[in-house]
Amino acid sequence: MIRFLAIVVVAIVVGILLGFAGHSRNFSGVTERFEQRPIGVPMKEGSPFEPTPVTKQFPGQEETLKDEVEKNKSTEEGSSDKPDSPLGNIGSGFPVNVPAGNSIAPFQTDMAPKAQLINGSSHDFGTMQRRAKKSHTFIIKNVGNSPLDLKVEGSTCKCTIGTLTKSQLKPGEETGITLEWKTETSAIEFAQSAEIKTNDPRQPMLKLTVKGVVVDKLLMEPDVLDLGEFSTNEAHSKKVHLYSFTKEPVKITKVEWSEQANANLISFKHREIPLSEITDENFKEATQVFEITVDLAKGLPQGKLNGVMRVETDIEENSLLESGIIGRGVGDVTFLGGKNFNLEYNILELGQIKQSEGKETKIFLSLKGPNRDKVELSVRSEVPEDAVKVQLGQPTVRDESILYPLEIVVPKGGPLSNYPGTSTSNFAKIVLKSKSEFEQEIPIYLRLVVTADE
Repeated sequence: MIRFLAIVVVAIVVGILLGFAGHSRNFSGVTERFEQRPIGVPMKEGSPFEPTPVTKQFPGQEETLKDEVEKNKSTEEGSSDKPDSPLGNIGSGFPVNVPAGNSIAPFQTDMAPKAQLINGSSHDFGTMQRRAKKSHTFIIKNVGNSPLDLKVEGSTCKCTIGTLTKSQLKPGEETGITLEWKTETSAIEFAQSAEIKTNDPRQPMLKLTVKGVVVDKLLMEPDVLDLGEFSTNEAHSKKVHLYSFTKEPVKITKVEWSEQANANLISFKHREIPLSEITDENFKEATQVFEITVDLAKGLPQGKLNGVMRVETDIEENSLLESGIIGRGVGDVTFLGGKNFNLEYNILELGQIKQSEGKETKIFLSLKGPNRDKVELSVRSEVPEDAVKVQLGQPTVRDESILYPLEIVVPKGGPLSNYPGTSTSNFAKIVLKSKSEFEQEIPIYLRLVVTADE
């Protein structure tokens, strides 16, 4: 029995040894198969069925590969000479330029227009007097090979941007655009800009900038001369003072009126006065004082006066100091109107009228003063005669005035008319002439729209 058990144990041990030997041969075969893989495809850590391609290392090649890696890394980090591309790098690493429309066809930049600001995109006015005005003209040139389109996009500031003399420039052509700046800001320093849109693919928007420093070298007092209500039958004189706070001597080179229509009736004189005549403590630091006399002659048009006195000095080149002059002229003739008549601006509201109905209205002219009996009145219309008929009625005497009715008729069946009065250019107009010592014209503006019947 013992012998039998010993034989069984020996058999089991031999079987185990033989099995282990067979398994070892199979594992060796698998290992040998993977060791015979192609060069450059080693086993990856993890699953042996996920090889990673590599380059076979040869003796001495390790440092070479390291140098190549560092070189490639430097290239990938980018150089300032390498242009950007919306699609990045493709294939060999050459950039792809994508034109408008996302077309993959290369854009020929050599054939594109190219805008160049000949005298720069920024101008420094330097020191500017407050409420003075300066301007600068930027020169734009097309240095490309196709037409350059330009459009004023707008201003981001209070500066005034002029119009382009040319909106399209052929290759080699140039044009100018002027920025004008009036220093009404309360700040000491200013920087303002305007934009010009182009079809230059490199710079679709040109930004023009002006800057400077504002100082109070000169000061006008008052800065606005309000005449109030004044008689146009009499001459008037008013005075304005110009104070200088500079160490350098100042001279006034020119004083002029902004409105050409009545410039022959407004004149100016100026003289330097002693500092001892300054009584206002606010100007005791002034180094010079000028007295400017504003002379209004007889015969100024009745109604609203609104203009600017422009003063030039030798303190700054190409700059103007401005002071407003406002008031309302009244003469022998004044108007008496109803709720539809604006006395300040002499505007009569006739409104919208149907062609088949027409309209009649009446306002009164009042003549006062010592010359009331000598005044000759006449009236004319500056709209088609068949659209508006105007007639002076018989006068009546009332206290110290003479009243004339002024009848204004839009006839039935008259022509269609469109005078909405939304701007100074689309009013209808009646002109009243008054002649006594001198002749005056008094305008009456009409808002009038005649429409067809529905």
